[in-house]
This record gives sequence, C-alpha cells and structure tokens, in this order.
Amino acid sequence: MTDAVSRGHNLSIVSPEIARLLSDSKADVRKRGAGEVDRKVKTYCEEGDWETIHNLIRTLRTSFSNSIQNSLRKGGLLALSAVGIALNKHIGDFVIELVDAAIELFTDHDSTVRYHAAEALYNIAKIARGLLLVQFREIFAAMCNLKCDNDRSVQGASDSLDSILRDIATECKEFNVDLFVKTIRTHIHTTNPRIRQYVLSWLMLMDTVPDISLTEDLPQFLEGVMDILGDPERKIASLAEQLLSQYLARLQQMQQEGKTVCWGEIINIVIKSCRKKDDVTRNIAINWAVKILSISNEHMLPYMPDLLKVFLSSMSDPSETIRSKAGEGNTQLAGLYGLVRSESYEFKDDIPEGLTERIMSSLAECIHSSEIPTKSSALEWLQMVLEGNPELASNWLFPELLNLLGDPSDQVVELSLHVLAMITQGSEESFHKFLSELISLFEIDSYKLMSRVSTIVRTLARITPCENLFRMLARILSGVPNLAFVSSMVTSLNLILLTSPELLPFRNILKRGLEDQQASELFKDLYYCWSYNAVSLVSLCLISKAYKHSYELIRAFGEQEITVATLVQIDKLVQLLESPVFTFIRLALLEPEENPYLIKALYGILMLLPQSSAFDDLHKRLKSVNTLCNLNSASLEAAKHTGPKSQEVPNVDWDKLLAHYKLVEEEKETYARAKALK
Repeated sequence: MTDAVSRGHNLSIVSPEIARLLSDSKADVRKRGAGEVDRKVKTYCEEGDWETIHNLIRTLRTSFSNSIQNSLRKGGLLALSAVGIALNKHIGDFVIELVDAAIELFTDHDSTVRYHAAEALYNIAKIARGLLLVQFREIFAAMCNLKCDNDRSVQGASDSLDSILRDIATECKEFNVDLFVKTIRTHIHTTNPRIRQYVLSWLMLMDTVPDISLTEDLPQFLEGVMDILGDPERKIASLAEQLLSQYLARLQQMQQEGKTVCWGEIINIVIKSCRKKDDVTRNIAINWAVKILSISNEHMLPYMPDLLKVFLSSMSDPSETIRSKAGEGNTQLAGLYGLVRSESYEFKDDIPEGLTERIMSSLAECIHSSEIPTKSSALEWLQMVLEGNPELASNWLFPELLNLLGDPSDQVVELSLHVLAMITQGSEESFHKFLSELISLFEIDSYKLMSRVSTIVRTLARITPCENLFRMLARILSGVPNLAFVSSMVTSLNLILLTSPELLPFRNILKRGLEDQQASELFKDLYYCWSYNAVSLVSLCLISKAYKHSYELIRAFGEQEITVATLVQIDKLVQLLESPVFTFIRLALLEPEENPYLIKALYGILMLLPQSSAFDDLHKRLKSVNTLCNLNSASLEAAKHTGPKSQEVPNVDWDKLLAHYKLVEEEKETYARAKALK
C-alpha cells in the first residue's frame, strides 16, 4: 500500500473543524468549509488517493446530505460541489456518485435545499461536461421533478442547470440517442403540463442537431406526442403540433430519398389517435393518415381496413375540418382499392391475403353506425367492392341491408337497395328471395316501413327492370294470407305505377291497349294481385284501356258493401283522372261512340261517390262533353254487339278475370269476418 493510500486511511476524512464549518447556519461559513474540502481533494488528487475521495463522497452523503438538519444538507451539497470542482479532469470516475448525491435532494421538503442541490449539479456539470451524460436518464427524471417546483429560486436554478445540460447534449459527438429515446419514452405519457412541455422542448432541441435523427425512433414516442395535442393548455398543444409537423416533413423526405421508414408502427399509432375524444388530436391524426396514405400508399395495403374504419367514422365527425380530411382520405383509399383490383397494379405481390374479407369486415362495423354519412359511405364502398363480384357478399350482409331499409335517411335506404340489387340480380331465385323478405318486412313492421314503400319501390324501379319488379311483387303478394296487408300494398304499388316518373315506360306499355301482346301479358300478370283492391284494379283497367271490364267491375261494386276506405280511394282515383297520367282518357271522351263503356264506367264512379268535391269535379268533366248529350240508346245498343275496338282482345279471358275478382271479394269478406271475431 502506498504512503498516500495509507495516509488516506489514517487521517480523518472530514475533520471536526470542517464538519463544524459545513453545518453552520450561515451560508458564508459553510462556503469556508467547502473551500477546505476543495483544498483537501486537490491534495488527494495530487497524491493519487482516489479511494479517500470515494470515502469522502460517501461520508458527505451519509453524514451530511442525509441529515435531518437543513444546514447540514446544504453544507453537504456545497462540499460535494467543491469535490467536483476540485477533481477537475479526474471527475470521470466519480460522476455517478456525485450526480446521485445531488439529485437525491431535488425532492427535499426544503426549497433552499432543492436550490442548493440544483446548484451543486450545475457546478458538477460544468466540470464533467460530456461525462455527465452517462447519468442522463437519472438526471432527466430528476429535472422533470424540478420543473414542477413552484419556488422561484428553484425554478431559476433548474433553468440554469437545464441550459448547461442542453449545451452538453448538443455539443457531444457521441450522444447516446438510444438512451435519450428510452428516457423520453418513460416521461412522454405524463399528464403534468410542465413535464410535457419540458419533454417536448428536448425533442425539439434534438431535432435541430444536424448529426442526430430521431425519425427512425419516432414510433417509440409518437403516441405520447399525439396525446399532448389534447392538453388543455394551448401553448403546450401547439408545441406538440409544431413538432409533429416537423416529423411529418422528415418522413416525407425519407420516403422520397428511398430510406426505410417503419410505416406500420407509425400508421397504427396514428389510427389509434384518430379515435381520441378531443378535436385537435383527431384533426392532426387524420391529417397524418391522409398524408401518409398519399406519400406511401403501397405500404398502406395491410392497413387499408383499419384506415377505412377511421375515415368512414370520421366522415360523421362534428368538426367540418375533420369531415373534409376524412372525405379526402376516403377518396384516396378508394382510388388505391381500384388500383389493387386492376390487373396492371405494380405491387400485386404486396397485396396481403384476405384483404377484401378484412375490408368487408370493416364495412360491416360501419353500416351499424348511427351516423348517416358513415353508413352512406360504407354502402358506397360495398357497391365498389361487390361490383362485378357479388359472390363476395357474406351471409351477414343480406339481413343487415334489409334492416337498413327502415333507416330514416332516404339516402341510406337507396344505397342499401342498390347493394341488395347487386347481390340478388344475378339469379331470379335470389331476387325473388329478396322481394319476399322485403314484403315480409313491410308486413311485420308496417307502422315503420309502409311509409317507405314509395321510396323503396321507386328506387328499385330505377335500378332493376320495372316490368320484372312489378310482376314478381304481384306474384309474391298473391300468396300472402294477410289480405288487409295485401290490399294496402296493392294500393301503394298502384299509386306508384300511376304517378312515379320511374314507371313511365311501364305505363306506356299498358297504354298501348290490350291488343298489344306485351301489354296484355303484363296486364294479366298484375290483375290477379290487383284484385285484392277493387279501386286499384279499376285504375289498372282504365290505364290499360279495358273500359268495358272497368264498367263491369264498377257494376260489381253494387254487390258488395262500399266502405269509407273504398270511397276515399275512389275520391283519389277521381283526382288522378284529372292528372296528366290520364290525359288520354279525358281525350277519349271526345269520341263517346268509340268509347261508350269508358263513359259508363266514369258515370258508374260518379254514382258511387257521395256529394263531394270529387263528385263535382267528375260531374263537370262529364258535362263538358257536349256530344254525350247526343249519345242515344241505339248507339249504345250497337256497342254492346260490336264493342269498341279496344275490347276485341282475343287473348284475354274476361269472364275468368271477373270471376277471379268476385272470388277475391268473397275471400276478403270471409277474412274480415274472421278478423272481427278475433
């Protein structure tokens, strides 16, 4: 053992005199004690007595820094500061001990002690410089506590200490980025606004250092920065927004330069942030999602289903800005899906297996949304996915789309019908099943859905051949046992047939008259179902120019009890006779000799009506035909034998049709009596 080491063991490490000076209540006296420590340490350094210095530091920590007396703790900190300064270039082996001794008093209950602790570490840092960074993680954690201190003197000391730490970090060529990122990740999720601001300030600082790039490590702290966007203090949130803007620009630059970017981890964090409650976070996150999709769409293929859910749900966001961005992202995603489906897509090998199935699963969630924009957009996506591939429709889709037909939004109903038509029009069996289910829904939930019959049928008439549609509806309704429901449905369908622009081609076929083969077949296909509502059946005969049969039906009305509901329907029929749809009938009145049964049918309707505005309107119409006054019984008698040309229809068995009508009327009476008894 050398003499120096031996002397280090034999001499008292802290003499009573130095201990008295360091424990004094007066600051200038404690400083004299620290000066004595400084001289001793310099002597130990000259002699190479490093062990004694280690023992001295341990003694200062145990006997002074850990004392219950404030003056002893302050004196101990002054002495530790003096040790660091005295060590000078030899401080490397003592940094950890000195830093630990200082930062353990950063949380002292006495603010003056905390001030001295910050000052001590500042003095140590001035000497240690880059050597201090080995303790960066511990120092940063201690600084976070210090930044929350409310004492002004402590705040000033922490600012000075932070300033020198930043200088050291930015000038150090061997700065440990991995350690820095781990440190940031530890503190980034705090909710304390001061710590948040401190963490962000360091991230912004390191982003300015030329030789340091944190972009590759972005996934480790991106979520935390996104969370800070929702901080109630706008100043802090703005810092996070500024930092994110810088990193987004870095990512775009890296992509352009062909550098590797961990897009998967980043986009998953962004998607999660898109679901946050505060507007600011959602706005920034949705902007990131749109930007990333635009600069790196080929890397987004595995994340398309999740992005789709984000964009579609955000299209119903209360914020107009977010809705607009979500719409932009949805358009980009739809374009990408279109590319994926094309044969010329250059990244075919990168398309993940089961992508379409996962997209369908995302759409299944979105059509359950209570928000109309989300549901509507999801249905538009379903059209796009199923176009040309109706077999992709899963078993869950059909009943879900049927349920949407009761949605309060006409847009949702129309889009649902478009999708239903796409997946059922491939076969008559599928389309029949769809219409059967639709009619069942109308019957089961008539209070909610009967008001939507017009919207639904008119939409279907636009996207499917209306002849096939009405034929199949008539066929299905004819087999429904609930006759009251069938009658109500026929009334609705008849009104649609007579008034809807979508049914104009359909009406034009019937108006050709029953001499036309197509019109005759269509008329017969509808007749049996229309028989369940007498007034609708009369209107079908009128528009088909079956005037004689119209007259016979009206005469048959006398064999049954005319209800108030029937009178209301007759009233509506009279109103329709004054509409453009029946212009040809009004003009036919100018030729009474050619159309005697039309006149008799109209007079029959007039006789059925009570005195009302409808009665007056029809009466005026009939009186306006002057030639009617000259119509004699001889011409009518001749008409019975020859009949107008329009009644000479060899392919229609009128007796059979009339018999069917009367049979239906008997069924309806029986049904009504049975229902009344219940």
